Amino acid sequence: MEIISNNEDNKSQMFAKIAFSVVGACAVGVTLGAIPFVTPALRRHCLPFIPATDAQIENVLKALRLCSTQRPVKTVLDIGSGDGR
Repeated sequence: MEIISNNEDNKSQMFAKIAFSVVGACAVGVTLGAIPFVTPALRRHCLPFIPATDAQIENVLKALRLCSTQRPVKTVLDIGSGDGR
């Protein structure tokens, strides 16, 4: 009977090791996935405001003119950079 119980102990130890590895891998994965979203909030210095260049504005206006020949453009919505400025 000792051989059977020893075999069962080995199985339970193997299951515990696998479960621990899976939980650890999930924790590391969640941490690595969250880093890009958390790090901007931890910055001491905000990024500087850099206005659009004249060439960029001309490219946008050129694209609007091209679209307006296909169908009329009534309004333009500038959604900004996404950082509240």
